[in-house]
Amino acid sequence: MLTDLDKEILRPVLGKRYSAEVLKILQEQNKTKGNGTPYGNSTVTAVFNGSRNNVDIELAIWESYDRIVTKQKRLAKIRKTAKDK
Repeated sequence: MLTDLDKEILRPVLGKRYSAEVLKILQEQNKTKGNGTPYGNSTVTAVFNGSRNNVDIELAIWESYDRIVTKQKRLAKIRKTAKDK
């Protein structure tokens, strides 16, 4: 379950419209509900807000965070390189 500290770390990076990216990651990893149907926005939001517990969705949320941070670091490196030229 995501703690309040986790949410403080995640929210500024993920923003308010994070569920589409999380759902995309879940789809890439072939993670579905027990009946085989894909997860929906409401389930992702419920896990993020702490009202539901789901390890697969939590991992996808952190994976989304990691992807965004990695992109931001690459962009910062490119900008620094461009400024140095």
